[in-house]
Amino acid sequence: MTHALRFAVAALLCSFAVWWYLRSRDDARTPTVADAPPPSAATIPAGPPRYRPLAPAARAALLAQLDPAHPGAAAPAAPTPAPLAGQVDATAPADSVAAVAPALQACYQQTRASRSTDRVQVDLTARLVGGAAGTVIVDAALTGDAPFTADLELGPCLQAALLAIELPPMINGTAATAAVRLTLADR
Repeated sequence: MTHALRFAVAALLCSFAVWWYLRSRDDARTPTVADAPPPSAATIPAGPPRYRPLAPAARAALLAQLDPAHPGAAAPAAPTPAPLAGQVDATAPADSVAAVAPALQACYQQTRASRSTDRVQVDLTARLVGGAAGTVIVDAALTGDAPFTADLELGPCLQAALLAIELPPMINGTAATAAVRLTLADR
């Protein structure tokens, strides 16, 4: 084998190794939503986030509009902002819940020091109440893999983040339950 042929083979192998490394590194850094439990599959929609943070007083006022009988609902003290663009479909809410993954990624990063793994799998079941004024998550049950269970700070942070988010108005009903499996990973 000539030196030129050996050099070409070595260059090809090095190029492949670099490509493989960059591809696997980018895959590990991207938070994904994978394998939502039936009946619907969840994906993170492209475009701007379809949620906004909601202060406790604004949450209580929105809940009063949506479901006056709900515990924690309070009469609005100030005008509520215009509803977000888009819709939460009560017959398929998993996509809308999956869209809040960036807010959950922030909790993952805040509690990262307490974990030795670079990704956590979280199974989320959220109960939503909504209408023309918007949609809120009124209850969120979280379970997950061993790293999630071992991290005592991540679950409460995720729960607080979920309960402090407003989603777009709900169509095809006023209540829904969404089950989503999220994988939160290092960026």
